[in-house]
Amino acid sequence: QYADKIFRIMEKEIKKVDFDKWYTYFKSSSADYSFVDAFEYSTIYGGKSWDIYVPIFPELFPETCTEYFKCIYENSSKNIDYVKNYLTTNEFLESGGFTANIVKYNEEIQKYETYYMNVSSEQLNEAGKYLADCISDEPASVGKSYVSIQIWNEDDFTSIYVITAVSDDMLQKMPVYFENMSAGYVSY
Repeated sequence: QYADKIFRIMEKEIKKVDFDKWYTYFKSSSADYSFVDAFEYSTIYGGKSWDIYVPIFPELFPETCTEYFKCIYENSSKNIDYVKNYLTTNEFLESGGFTANIVKYNEEIQKYETYYMNVSSEQLNEAGKYLADCISDEPASVGKSYVSIQIWNEDDFTSIYVITAVSDDMLQKMPVYFENMSAGYVSY
């Protein structure tokens, strides 16, 4: 349901994008241009299997990204209290079953920069509290920073995630163990 809605917006928006510009983004490395997610298609042509990967670039598809963030928030906002609580519990400290990224919008270069958490076990408690404080009650939006957290259950291969806006104040407090990996894909 969400994917179809987002795809329909992108389908309209892509008609307005200059092909050469889109192709430059598409062929670049993720360090050159950031994207929030992608559509992936699989097909068979000429007896061979082909996978087609179409990234959603905020700079090229702002309406699509706005809808993407809105849908993600609608679907994951019910998890906010659970994730905030989980990040400050012993279960979090013992599990290791999570990913967390801070995606900072750099206004100077007008690109997203993804910061991955790289912590020692001694820093995990502090990191969990910091991440819990980063989660807001606002959806992420184009041209603004956001936090992406996914917690998975290894027993049944399910996951819970949140993607929300993060305040400039929290970005200023970002611990040094969040490493800037330049721009790129942030999965949820």
